[in-house]
Amino acid sequence: MSTPRPPTALRSCPQAASLLLVLLGGLSGCDRKLARPTVPATTARPPDAVQLFNGRDLTGWKACQFGGDGDVAVIDGELELAIGRPLTGVVWQGEKLPVTGYRLTLEAQRVAGIDFFCCFTFPVGEAHCSLVVGGWAGTVVGLSCINGADASDNPTTRNMAFNNGQWYRIEVEVTDHDIIASIDSAEVFRQPRTGHEFTVRTDVRRNLPMGVSTFECTARIRDLQLVRLSADGESP
Repeated sequence: MSTPRPPTALRSCPQAASLLLVLLGGLSGCDRKLARPTVPATTARPPDAVQLFNGRDLTGWKACQFGGDGDVAVIDGELELAIGRPLTGVVWQGEKLPVTGYRLTLEAQRVAGIDFFCCFTFPVGEAHCSLVVGGWAGTVVGLSCINGADASDNPTTRNMAFNNGQWYRIEVEVTDHDIIASIDSAEVFRQPRTGHEFTVRTDVRRNLPMGVSTFECTARIRDLQLVRLSADGESP
């Protein structure tokens, strides 16, 4: 298609003619397909981070098979856990994990539903524990369980708002002294280990030794990584 010429009245005014040509050129291309919006960039990965999810398939993972599970699939580089009745989840099948002196991070979003979109289970010494994000109808964050008390009823219990369709960066750090949870780089709680018993709820035991599960909602997970820490809590 040839470029349209400006009307005669505008040929004596080059600036106006140029502006008209730009506008006409833009209109001639308005039937082009719009570009797909870009996904916000994730936080920069530490150089020593081990990627636990490759974004292509379930290598190193398997569906938990709680009973009543939704589908588990990799879509657009993200792990989708479809709504379950009530639970859907995946469990780690790869190499042995550290039990202390490590940091686990992932990005998660609740696509649909109103309950927890990330129950992140992990080792704590010889025991295990779960970080619940968005539980009890959508707002509770906390550890399950401490001395037998759920995430909704122990010193780590917090109430936070979460929007469907929004990514949240979730981090759990386990040291010899504490379990530290952060969301979007802001510390949520720091729970001492000494003198406390850590367990998981019976209904998520299929997430052991490490896994992620959801409750009556669809969620997406990406950028799941592990960093080993030195004695002072920093990566080597």
